[in-house]
Amino acid sequence: MDDLPFRTKAALHTADLSATRATFLAGFAYYEIGRYGFARYGDPTYVFFQTGVFALSVFSAFLSSFIRFYVFRSPTDATKDSFVNRVNTFVRLSFQTLLLAILFYSLALMRVGWVYFNATDWMFAPTVAFCICLLALIRGTWAIIKEAVVTESMDAAKVYECEAEILAVSRNSAMGNLMQKYLRHEGRWEDFVNTQAEFISGRATYVVGFTQVGVSRYITTTAAAGNFYLIVVSAACILSIIAAFLLTMSSVFFIDLHPTKRRYFVLRLIPLYFACFLCFLGAVFFLLLALMFMGYGCDYPHQAPIALVFGVAGMLGAIAGTWWVTKVSAEIQRRHKEGRSVDELPEVSDSGAATVEYLDIAPSSQETKQSTAIDTHGDAGIEDDDAASDRETVEAYLAITNEVGSEGTITSGFVFYNIATFSTDILVLMKTTLWAKGFLAVNAATFTTGLLAVYYDALFTLWMNDLPTTAEKLAFCTRCRWLRKSIAQLFTCSLVLFLIGPKQ
Repeated sequence: MDDLPFRTKAALHTADLSATRATFLAGFAYYEIGRYGFARYGDPTYVFFQTGVFALSVFSAFLSSFIRFYVFRSPTDATKDSFVNRVNTFVRLSFQTLLLAILFYSLALMRVGWVYFNATDWMFAPTVAFCICLLALIRGTWAIIKEAVVTESMDAAKVYECEAEILAVSRNSAMGNLMQKYLRHEGRWEDFVNTQAEFISGRATYVVGFTQVGVSRYITTTAAAGNFYLIVVSAACILSIIAAFLLTMSSVFFIDLHPTKRRYFVLRLIPLYFACFLCFLGAVFFLLLALMFMGYGCDYPHQAPIALVFGVAGMLGAIAGTWWVTKVSAEIQRRHKEGRSVDELPEVSDSGAATVEYLDIAPSSQETKQSTAIDTHGDAGIEDDDAASDRETVEAYLAITNEVGSEGTITSGFVFYNIATFSTDILVLMKTTLWAKGFLAVNAATFTTGLLAVYYDALFTLWMNDLPTTAEKLAFCTRCRWLRKSIAQLFTCSLVLFLIGPKQ
């Protein structure tokens, strides 16, 4: 597979992204179609768009999976390349169908108030919110397509000239400083940005599904806290849709460009990437905020303090994690500007060691770097081996936290439905018994711990990849040891509570 032309690799990458994203959307839409028969009010527009989402998503997933299946069945790289060239039109069709499904999804959510809410002013809130979402999607789509077309039409020499011009013009601006920092990355820094985009877009697609549950389960109330719940859960849904749609699109166009032109494409879209990353973090943050007021917005105000307690705990944890990674990243970058070694940063751990036992990763070479640099008579290859060892250590940290954080979206997503439907599904049958309150508490704790694991993982990944050198990344990993341990511990708690919940 490594010997395939980049066009063939780009087509396979597009098919893979389309299949994974479309599968999630199809599942979310299928559930909403089945639930439409129990809606308080009828609105054929809503079910039409949800049916369109389901049909388009299934078609995209089927076409993408079918193409990948036959590609991997091909015995040689030459036959793989030949097959992909013949079906490249269908690869693009699968991606375009996915984008159309996401647009249909946004249009369906605009009508959710007419299906589930009473005839009050608040039924227009989702419509206004998702109109704003559509405007953001249209603006972002136009920017991505425009830059991709311009970049594709340029030759290599012109691309390099334009890169230098962009950096010269924006050198004294905030985005210019961000660009300069990316240029210090070891290796191809544009690949780091695209990796972040794929990582966030995958998580955001899943978050879209259970935020939609939160919007549609709102029950009209006169309480200000209940109406505030509708606002924040709608905001979380909007932000996650924007992040999923635009980052998926940018990743596909990035891969489709020749490697020599990708840096210019990313440079032109740095503000968009940065905004989408913040959108995802904002979506998760708003979800934790929505948990605080869910009892008032989903018609169980007497049990609302239970969800409120866990929501407050989650918010405090999110704020603490954000403050810490920002502080550590700023300290590392300040030391770099002052010409001081990041190896001198004090470690934050219970044992003072640079390694993390729970990840079972071999000790890094950070402690020996200074002595190696001083010994000018040593073998130069030792530094290369040390640098490779450090890079492998950082990659191992990142791989494990990403795997754990990805699973956290599953546990938190499923129990979010239980919390949102507590009034209509649980209190109707069990009233206000101790078991009912226990069920709510366990599910709220599962959601909080699982979503915090996702949030911490996103913080750790984005802030670490933002640092340009391996030495800075390793120093960041060392200083954020408690954060990495918290990701695994929070997910473990979430999984245990997820298993306990049905027993209540």
